[in-house]
Amino acid sequence: MRDLRGGTAVLGLALLFAGCPVPATDDDDASGDDDTSGDDDSTADDDDATGDDDDATGDDDDATGDDDTTAVDCEALPSGLLAHATLTDLYASEDFAFDDQGHLISHDANALFKQEYPPGAMTPFAVTAGGPGGPASMRMLPTGDLVYANVDTSTLYRVEPDGTTTVVYGGLGYPTGIDIHPDGMVFLADLMGVMRIDPYGGDMEVLIASNMLSYPNGLTFSANYDRLYIGTLQGIFAVDVDPDGSPSGVLGPWAASPDDRELLGMGVDICDNVYALHEGLRLLRYPPTGGDPEVLMELPGYGWLTNLQWGSGVGGWDDHTIYITDRNGNAPAYHAVPVGVPSKPY
Repeated sequence: MRDLRGGTAVLGLALLFAGCPVPATDDDDASGDDDTSGDDDSTADDDDATGDDDDATGDDDDATGDDDTTAVDCEALPSGLLAHATLTDLYASEDFAFDDQGHLISHDANALFKQEYPPGAMTPFAVTAGGPGGPASMRMLPTGDLVYANVDTSTLYRVEPDGTTTVVYGGLGYPTGIDIHPDGMVFLADLMGVMRIDPYGGDMEVLIASNMLSYPNGLTFSANYDRLYIGTLQGIFAVDVDPDGSPSGVLGPWAASPDDRELLGMGVDICDNVYALHEGLRLLRYPPTGGDPEVLMELPGYGWLTNLQWGSGVGGWDDHTIYITDRNGNAPAYHAVPVGVPSKPY
């Protein structure tokens, strides 16, 4: 992995929090404990310098804390409407991330919080600028730092584990979709199109112009990082990419959205299935070849599902479960959907 570190300006923000909620802590439970039996087992875990495992069913010991040691049968994944759990007492920000310490990282008002599996502690660790809209896209970097794009300030920030916050790039439009390439580069879907940004040097390159897409939102790479998917008002578009994520093919429609409705947060599992949130109410799974999706979860009433993440496998967050943030103003929460397969490697 190349060294991306460089000099950028650090925000002079004081961490002053009063009256922050701190529920009782919760120990790791059986659903999220790491496997202590070791690596190099029958799941083809290879513990190489990249930290990941280059097959479809192995595990990836990376900065997100993901540690999948169970082989997955890609032809026998759970199907149909899946029973899901609803987790409350967590800040349901527009996007969120999991670190390798067993925390869910989310946003409320003007701060980022590290939150243990509920009803675990909520700890503020970084101030955010702008208003309550704040981070609309958020991911962990391979280095263990966090990046988030703030729609109130149109700026990409990088946050170290101790809360030190650095401006990476300003002048964005309305950044929503995000994914991280294995080389550590940040890919953003924005009103400006799809761009690649160096989170340590700040260099930005527009890869797909805005006039090529209609309101790009969700963004995700395929399992092998050889294709990039973008969710739009016109369905999912896709383009083949080079090893560094640069487009190498022709951008075009890949799959339709049911009823021509908006697609929001997206992700891909190790079997190369594509997941998308549909109209803020449903979780869809598309097969690797495209075509019609399957509905895995649907809210019976009002909801506002904006983004999804697989659990880290640490601290109770199951790495075979997709967690979805629900910004329903009356009952904000996270929904945990047991999809039976982990995320693609990071």
